[in-house]
Amino acid sequence: MKFLSVLLFLLPISLFCQFQDNFSDGNFNSNPPWIGNTDSFEIDTNEKLHLNAPANTAESFLSTASQGAINGFWEFYVKLDFNPSSSNKALVYLMSNNDNLKQALNGYFIMIGNTADEISLYRQDGTNTTNIIDGTDGLTNASVNEMKVKIDRDNLGNFELFVDTSSALNSYFSQGTAFDNTYMSSSYFGVFCDYTATRSDKFWFDDFNVTSQIYVDNSPPKLIAHSINSLQSVSFYFDEVLDSITAINNANYLLNSTLNPLSILYYGNELLLNFNQFFSTNNQITIHTEDESNNPLDTTFNFQVINTPFHNVIINEIYADETPSFGMPAFEFVELKNVSSDTIFLNNWKFADASDTVLIPYDTILPHNFLLLCKTTAESDYSLFGKTVGVPNFPSLNNSGDNLKIFNTYDVLIDSVSYKVDWYRNETDSVGNQKKNGGYSLERIFTDEICTPFYNWFPSFNTSGATPGTENSVVNYSFSSTPITIQDIIIDNDTTLLVSLNTEAQNIGTQNVNVLNNGVEQAYISSTNTLTVHLAQPLQTGQPYVLQLSNLQDCFNNVLPNTTDSFFLYQTPQKGDLIINEILFNPVSGGIDFLEIYNTQNTAFEVLGLEVLEYDGNNPQLLTDSLFIDKIRLMPGSYTVLTLDTALLQELHYVANPGWLYECRLPNFNDDKSIAVLKQKNGVWFDSLYYDKSWHFELLDVQDGVSLERIQATEPTNDKNNWHSAARTYNYATPTAQNSQAFNVNQADNISVEPEVFTPNEDGYNDFCLISYNNATVGEVADITVYDALGRKVKLLAQNQLLGTNNTWQWNGTNNNFEKADVGIYIIVFELFNESGKKKVIKKNVVLGTSLK
Repeated sequence: MKFLSVLLFLLPISLFCQFQDNFSDGNFNSNPPWIGNTDSFEIDTNEKLHLNAPANTAESFLSTASQGAINGFWEFYVKLDFNPSSSNKALVYLMSNNDNLKQALNGYFIMIGNTADEISLYRQDGTNTTNIIDGTDGLTNASVNEMKVKIDRDNLGNFELFVDTSSALNSYFSQGTAFDNTYMSSSYFGVFCDYTATRSDKFWFDDFNVTSQIYVDNSPPKLIAHSINSLQSVSFYFDEVLDSITAINNANYLLNSTLNPLSILYYGNELLLNFNQFFSTNNQITIHTEDESNNPLDTTFNFQVINTPFHNVIINEIYADETPSFGMPAFEFVELKNVSSDTIFLNNWKFADASDTVLIPYDTILPHNFLLLCKTTAESDYSLFGKTVGVPNFPSLNNSGDNLKIFNTYDVLIDSVSYKVDWYRNETDSVGNQKKNGGYSLERIFTDEICTPFYNWFPSFNTSGATPGTENSVVNYSFSSTPITIQDIIIDNDTTLLVSLNTEAQNIGTQNVNVLNNGVEQAYISSTNTLTVHLAQPLQTGQPYVLQLSNLQDCFNNVLPNTTDSFFLYQTPQKGDLIINEILFNPVSGGIDFLEIYNTQNTAFEVLGLEVLEYDGNNPQLLTDSLFIDKIRLMPGSYTVLTLDTALLQELHYVANPGWLYECRLPNFNDDKSIAVLKQKNGVWFDSLYYDKSWHFELLDVQDGVSLERIQATEPTNDKNNWHSAARTYNYATPTAQNSQAFNVNQADNISVEPEVFTPNEDGYNDFCLISYNNATVGEVADITVYDALGRKVKLLAQNQLLGTNNTWQWNGTNNNFEKADVGIYIIVFELFNESGKKKVIKKNVVLGTSLK
């Protein structure tokens, strides 16, 4: 009874791994059952499996369960009633993990036919196939092919293919052997017919006999290889697929008895372990894992990491532009230097530029020695200068600049240089050749970068253009640095300054920095060219400050001149804080326009996004794209001038304060009349001027090159009486200075005429008189007329003009015929009328004089 139980237990295994079928039962639906394209097959009168498909080009298959994989054979009969080709062939699947043989699968099959008329063994991986045993070509090159095929396989995975094409089908001969253990398990056996319409009934199969056994894995996985990917990553390779659950459990791996992996990547028979700390020189990893049959592996693995410390090898010289040559081979090179006391082994080291990374062929660099890297075609040329390695696919070094790097075996960055053509600093050789134009290398000055790279590299002094394989010609060279100046002072907050310097400084502390009217609590270099200053007390609005830097040193220890700069706690201006003060809209031929802005407040302003617009004076619409200044600062009481060419402006006009010039694009101000607008982008409208060329002094012969100047900052911008032509003695413009025609009116009286004596001779001194009337009653109207001493009308200044609270008129000394009036005493008569009709007459005297020069 016990023996019968064992037989019953083994019976299902026998059914699935060993089977025979000669179709003597007249069907393929049982003993064993076949599935697939069953409508395309039949059992014929000779008890053979026969393809009997519709006359179409197609593929048809049948498959049956089979777990046979090792220690046995597969044997079968095939008949093809045609000469096979790539379009008409038979496949017999020995092993498959998919019952649908038309789909992707893993396994092995015999191909009968194909282009070479052969019988061969293939492995299928998904949809890809690989020839394992290539049978004899021409073996099926006949109109009728009848054969028997047998394939042996042992328990390791060794295959041998036999074929019998004799007339009696009783004489096998070998087609070859092969080892392949990719797949050691199976689920199905099957036949596959690939045919055209005329061959849809020409395939027969019979006498299937499968004796191969199920593969039982009783061996633990073996560790067969490892690779160090980085200083924190290692890969292990096993001889078989691991159990996916056990493999990714980081508790199963321990580095140096203390550290589990940070992460694990699982690739079947490969594990990638990542740790959150660097490997030491000697390392040990304990591994506990299993294969898919749960055979455990417990092992300890030791490995070494020989890591080159950062900067032990440096990029020492760069020859990027080889033409013209002054003695060097016409090839680029990069020189490496070993600055350590150890021999460096370049095993799997890499060299890279901004776009390519290449492998450096294995070599060594002795302590304090050099190695040249170049193209393989340049190796023999540079070998004359010293140890040289030709690097396959050596990157082309850009003349204008490139980012060069070297990495060690574990892809750790050892050194990098981002060189630029600016590093040549317009240096020339003894005959005047610009070194940046080619033929000269860039050489490192100091092994340790006491300066940033710009100050640590210099064009070669060598007359041949470079020093490959030897000490650099510029080694330890200390060239004079540019004197330190303050480029910008940024107020980070009311107690912190960020000072941008034009060059690099070192060892700056509180002893080198002072801020007048405040004091310094702490100062230090926070980045290459930025000095951070913490103030002793908060900054105050409107208070001028001066930053003083003294006893500074550059990175070559050169002592540099002291420097100072003023700054303010900048505010944001509001309407009326910034006004248009002077405009030159009609320059001389070859000249340029300018617009002057006056800061009316005792406060420093910073405007982010200043716009100057121009609108048509006749039909207000925007004429040009707006000028947009990203950031501009205006000092208290300053006259900031915007113009396209500051150098040209200084040639044409006297500029009192060049530091108040700001070069930028301006609208093309109309020579006749236009509207100039000053505003903040998407914000405050500061001021606008509706100017007209008629506002110029009437007796000017030529208006070209003459600016219009504002007379009083406190009076309305668009009152023509508040503008006058700039004085001739000031060359008709006063950019960055007080206007030649500006003065303040004494308005103690309701009516005033100033000055009492004026001389309209364009010398900028009392060129006109201003008539002012303040505190007018509501609805008051005025007529203002100038009479000579004989009572004759000379000039009508106003007629029926409705008055405001503050009113100003200007008399420039001309009569109603636009001619200059005679020298003498004149009476200005005010006739004032109110709403009730009451009239008041006031008279003021003024003298029109002449210059005594």
